[in-house]
Amino acid sequence: MKKILFLANIKAHFAFHLPHMKRLKEQGYSIHACANGGGDAEGGPPFCDRFFDLPIARSPLGPANAVACLRLKRIIDENRYSLLVCNTSVGGALGRLAAMGARKRGLTRVMYIAHGLYFYKGAPLLNWMAYYPIEKICSRLTDDIVTMNIEDFKNARDRLNAGRTWFFNGMGVDTRRFREAGPDRAGLRGELGVPEDALLLISVGELSRRKNHAAMLKALARVRASGEIPGKGGGIHYAIVGDGPLRDELARMAQSGGIGDIVHFAGRRKNVEDFYAISDIFCFPSYMEGLPASVIEAMAAGLPVICSDIRGNTDLVKQGKGGLLLPPGDVAGYASAMLRLAGDPALRARMGEENMGNAVKYDVSNVAGELAGIFAACLDGAP
Repeated sequence: MKKILFLANIKAHFAFHLPHMKRLKEQGYSIHACANGGGDAEGGPPFCDRFFDLPIARSPLGPANAVACLRLKRIIDENRYSLLVCNTSVGGALGRLAAMGARKRGLTRVMYIAHGLYFYKGAPLLNWMAYYPIEKICSRLTDDIVTMNIEDFKNARDRLNAGRTWFFNGMGVDTRRFREAGPDRAGLRGELGVPEDALLLISVGELSRRKNHAAMLKALARVRASGEIPGKGGGIHYAIVGDGPLRDELARMAQSGGIGDIVHFAGRRKNVEDFYAISDIFCFPSYMEGLPASVIEAMAAGLPVICSDIRGNTDLVKQGKGGLLLPPGDVAGYASAMLRLAGDPALRARMGEENMGNAVKYDVSNVAGELAGIFAACLDGAP
């Protein structure tokens, strides 16, 4: 039986791969997974026959990664995988280095799924200086690079040296879950402290620098200072679903900006689809993305989107049709976008309808077929 090894920095990442692992297992492959599992060697993802808990450090320069690379090389050599599927930046680099010998001997084909290359238009110069050379070197150790936005595809095809470069529409979202959510609107809004007739903005994602929630808080403070929000007697409120290292800092920012009473930190939620369903506008000012699942979720839920004008977002949201796109740091622009959409329910409805239709091609059932075709082609050439 041929074996496939999925590799990532942390075990939680494999949630994106479960439909694809399931399909490959049904086709008769033995599925192994390797990641930092926090010491839980027994707790592999579903559809996984064997899990290796490897202490991969998040920082590329973490000293533990040298040890992790040697252990990973031993795992690869002992199990003779037909295909190694590398994910995440550090995991991707370690995997390709560890598989050098097996690949050179013709034992293992190496795939790298780029969930968002760190060098891109508008990226800091440091990203280009640090990550581009690493990816350039690692690409020579790669048979297949799989990308999920147009900019990454072009960069990988034109700047890197993998055997083949592929494109597909992301890891997929169960759009039906978000399209058909029917929560107790009054009850859930009441739990948050949001009036029934308020205009509710929502963001979903980790509370980190990369997600740039601070820009929305600053914009919201401007909006509040501007006076009444058109068409909504309950005013404007903002819910952030997710958690992360900046939670306390963002909460202090909301308080100091005079918006602490209208900003609601909902934390991590398993029923995230219900929060989209009780909201009016989705906000996503992120600095960097590959192909953001939360934007696809909001689109499937029929929400208009205010987001940053960056790769990944621009693949999903068309300016003026599905939402309003602005530079990540344009606080004044975000404030104007909030006011524009707040005052035009018909525009919100049109944008939501546009997004709901466009979300279909990112449904997991469609994407699974795309990725299955890529896996089939790669496995056809695998040892």
